[in-house]
Amino acid sequence: MLYLRRMAAAMGGAAALFLAQLLKLYRLRKKLRDAVEISPGVYVSDKLSGAFVLGLFRPDIYLPEGLGEAQRRFVLLHERTHIK
Repeated sequence: MLYLRRMAAAMGGAAALFLAQLLKLYRLRKKLRDAVEISPGVYVSDKLSGAFVLGLFRPDIYLPEGLGEAQRRFVLLHERTHIK
């Protein structure tokens, strides 16, 4: 009986963590709505503080606004390594 209680508690905790991650993803997607596509699969937003890749089957790269051309090129090279 104790085993079942522990299993239920673990499953409840896992479900809570899963829901928290879904909420974070929803908030991030909401923040990225006004991101501007500068090339296929590459977006720029003034609401970001750092670059990242988002997406499992069709990953997109998101960049913060204000990067110089050389810096943008290096950041894109770095982020593309995460996709490969």
